[in-house]
Amino acid sequence: MRIVCVTRTVELATDCFDVDKSDPQWYHYFLCGYRGILEHCSLSGPHGLDMLCDGTIPRCAGLSSSSALVCCSALVTMHVHDKQLSRVTDHFCVPLLSQ
Repeated sequence: MRIVCVTRTVELATDCFDVDKSDPQWYHYFLCGYRGILEHCSLSGPHGLDMLCDGTIPRCAGLSSSSALVCCSALVTMHVHDKQLSRVTDHFCVPLLSQ
C-alpha cells in the first residue's frame, strides 16, 4: 500500500503494519479505518491501494478532519474489497474505528 501526501510518501505492507502511538503521524488516521475494516470483515490477503491525500486544514484545527479521513479510508477499503455493511453493523463500527 502506498499513501502519499504532498510532504511525505509512506509505503506499507497491506497485511502487516503497526501504528506507533508514541509518534503520531497523519497517515495513521487512514490506517485506522483500513485496519478496522480488514479486521471486522476478516479479510486475508487484502488488496493494495495507492492513496493521495492533500489539504490545507491546519493540524489540530478542531474540524474533525482526522475523523473524516478514518471514515473515508474505511469506505474505500470496503469498496475495494466489494464489502458492504448494514445499518446495524454501521453502529457497531463507530467504536471499532475509533480505537
